[in-house]
Amino acid sequence: MSYESPSASATVADSARHRKPISSETFYGTVSFLLVLIVFVGFAPTFYLRTFFNGPPVPPLNVVHGVLTTILICLVPVQAFLMRARQRSLHRYLGWTSAGLAALVVSLTPVVMLRFIPRLLGSKLAPLADLEVGITHIFISDVIALPIFAGMFIAAIVNRHRTIAHQRWIIYASLMLATPAPGRAGFLLGVGFLGLTVVPLFAIVCAIFDHRTLRRVHPSTKLCLVATVGHAIVPLVLSAFNPVVKFVVSLG
Repeated sequence: MSYESPSASATVADSARHRKPISSETFYGTVSFLLVLIVFVGFAPTFYLRTFFNGPPVPPLNVVHGVLTTILICLVPVQAFLMRARQRSLHRYLGWTSAGLAALVVSLTPVVMLRFIPRLLGSKLAPLADLEVGITHIFISDVIALPIFAGMFIAAIVNRHRTIAHQRWIIYASLMLATPAPGRAGFLLGVGFLGLTVVPLFAIVCAIFDHRTLRRVHPSTKLCLVATVGHAIVPLVLSAFNPVVKFVVSLG
């Protein structure tokens, strides 16, 4: 039978209370790295591993868009860990590089959105009726996500000298940029529409992190929660209506 003195117990309890919490750079770096993995899984059949999945050919403009988007989403965890390493100069340089990439991605996305409709219809990745519903959901999701992503990224730039706000706007912009991937990944992994809950769940986790570190939920986090939940629900509802599906498919 072991015996632990009251003073030892108090010391352990005091140590637990004063244990250094996870840094924001580590937290957001980990979240953004997970987003990179989700993007890879979601776009593997039609882009990254297209040959393995016998996917349709990718037009040159789509390749450019895919490469730029991939670089942009991969820079987010890199930036977080650069800040953890106190490499501020390189972080600042890559930040402006990311801003240029974001502008290019936003300008190219509308064209790519329209071109992906006939590509997916010809992919034979699923029965035609299911493909049409899936295309409609992805299209509406992208239409909603694009202006939200642009607004959040601009907010991150405006708040670049306010670390707390800047970190949050960047990760929420990344969530919007990555939104097409979880839905696709969900169907690939056999969980169906559960994939659509990934981004809102990430936003909830970020809100919990706010509460633990700031003792409150940051205003940008609240806005992100509303945006991500709405973004998950609206395309799902609209793609359930056949006239909406026919209209979206006709755009391609």
